[in-house]
Amino acid sequence: MNNMDVVVAKYKEDMSWLSSFDKSRLFIYDKSGDDNGFINLPNIGREAHTYLTHIIENYDNLSNYICFLQGNPFDGVKGHLNRDVDFIQNFNEDVEFYPLSYLVQCDLDGNPQHPKLEVKQIIFDQFFNNYPEYLVFVVGAQFIVSKSAILRRKKEFYLDLLKQFDRTDIDNIHTGGGGGTPGNKMPWIMERCWIYLFNKNFKTKYDI
Repeated sequence: MNNMDVVVAKYKEDMSWLSSFDKSRLFIYDKSGDDNGFINLPNIGREAHTYLTHIIENYDNLSNYICFLQGNPFDGVKGHLNRDVDFIQNFNEDVEFYPLSYLVQCDLDGNPQHPKLEVKQIIFDQFFNNYPEYLVFVVGAQFIVSKSAILRRKKEFYLDLLKQFDRTDIDNIHTGGGGGTPGNKMPWIMERCWIYLFNKNFKTKYDI
């Protein structure tokens, strides 16, 4: 098995499915406000805020691979991620990015699933020198990524991405909402961008 840490973005979910994981390699970030021994974070930004926080806090001490998961990773997820978690624990693929759910496409504004996300404006125009014709993303934002892929960008890249959650100049970027424009937009936007954050074919001013 490759050297891999498992990062879980938890709210109120039951964590018993993690009982067989190596506890020394397990990072459970909890946004429920409960005093339960997990790593506490403020209840903002859903899993995207959690993932970025882990990368920033552990940037200089990352394992060879990091597996990022939701608190309940099974609902509505197809592919390798199911209640047989042996695949994760025995992961041995020589890849930089491995999706743990199915891939779908949308345009740079979030269509057809969630219109008006402004992915190009908020992420690609600010952070990247180039952008794809359309977006391919992992449904549910659950994936394995290599340390080398994360470290091709400076730490400031992830810090500046995290700051986007605090912006006040874009409607619904972190507030409640519904319908065609989902509230708390940044996690939805980030769900569509994870593949490109770590992809060497998409350049940024933060590249090492």
